[in-house]
Amino acid sequence: MLKTILLTATFLLVCATQGFCQQTVLSDETVRFVPLNVDYPVSLMEMSDEGDWLYLSHTGDNMVSVYDVAAGQVESTIDTPSPRSVLARGNTVAVANEVAGNIHVFVRRGAEWNATKVIPLPKKGIKYMSAPRGKAFRDFVFVTCHGEGGSASYQDTVNYVVNLNSGAFQQFLEASLVTASHDGQFLLTQQSFNLSPGGGISVYSGQNLLQAGRNARKLFGGGTSSTPFIYQVNAGGYWMGGNIVFGGTPLMPIGDELGELVIPDVSQKLVYALNGDMITAHALKGTVQSLTGRRAEFPQDFREADDLFNRWRSRSYRLDHPFAKTIGNELHLFMRPAGASVVLTARTKAFVPTSTPSVREKPTASTPERPAKSIAVAERTWTSAKGQFSVRAKMVGVEDGKVQLLREDGKELSVPLDKLSVKDREFVREWQETEIEENPFE
Repeated sequence: MLKTILLTATFLLVCATQGFCQQTVLSDETVRFVPLNVDYPVSLMEMSDEGDWLYLSHTGDNMVSVYDVAAGQVESTIDTPSPRSVLARGNTVAVANEVAGNIHVFVRRGAEWNATKVIPLPKKGIKYMSAPRGKAFRDFVFVTCHGEGGSASYQDTVNYVVNLNSGAFQQFLEASLVTASHDGQFLLTQQSFNLSPGGGISVYSGQNLLQAGRNARKLFGGGTSSTPFIYQVNAGGYWMGGNIVFGGTPLMPIGDELGELVIPDVSQKLVYALNGDMITAHALKGTVQSLTGRRAEFPQDFREADDLFNRWRSRSYRLDHPFAKTIGNELHLFMRPAGASVVLTARTKAFVPTSTPSVREKPTASTPERPAKSIAVAERTWTSAKGQFSVRAKMVGVEDGKVQLLREDGKELSVPLDKLSVKDREFVREWQETEIEENPFE
């Protein structure tokens, strides 16, 4: 009886503060956060595109831990000096040394991490790295560097586009922060990035900005009166900034703040809002639609809201954010409390299950990952040079003068360009010329 009264009271409190009484049903289940089991203090964290791996930088220990989300344990480590920002794309991981101004590049081969190169930049103080995700990643990373001092974020900033494959780089802008959209079509810049109303947000065509630099045409600006750290997790028009979901053109808030901390789900368009001892799920479907709520429990050392949810921690430019990953019927949550060197994690029943398998096949020598340079193109009919053969297939990339095709039945074909019709060769040429990777270093 007492339990029922407490649950009802909590439910009414959530309704009163969040305004979704009609949609929210409180579950009996409690989501319990515990410290992640790692051996070293955590400086920053980053998640892989698919949410299979969590990368934890240990700056003072010259190491990055690779945490297997499904298995719930550290799977491997990467030795690298003074790691801070980490960017993971496919089997490639870039690690920034902020003090030295170097980017260390590692490629995964089976269970081993091989160091491929070190890319020194002219300016030190690497604060952030961003790049498109999944098949849209084309080896290019956008790097933001700041000088020293409190005014550096708006008086002494430089942005580079860096090719992780060749090591080439080029300065193209001076903004406090540059963030790539999930598909690489847009680059979002932020000015005077100090969480004050003096900053601004601008959005550019990714290709145009790389070509024109400072002379690029702004697509739209505005979006918010302050300058929170804006990032995108899923493909589509939703962005996260602070505890608010943004979307649309120009970028505008969708509703009010959802809670004291909002955790996006990398596997589906869901976000989870933490409010004291409550966690609620919200679906992104044009608007923010509230789903169910559950009680949340934290370790004794992190039960004060300021310790958990202090949004002003971004003033130190430690620009990571919380993550969630739904695997089948199980939800995995990760957050780094403000001012703490630990990561809190929770594993609970999924609010909205997915068909994602709980056991993932790890890349091995016999099951290589698709090269990062591939990108799917809509299915079309491909014809041989003499017109004797044709096939319906998607183009997934061009490697060594050969077009990689994927048939409807799942079979892959590798066809030399000179064996295709003139029309098909022209199609491939035009496709290559529109790719972002062709533009920065022409």
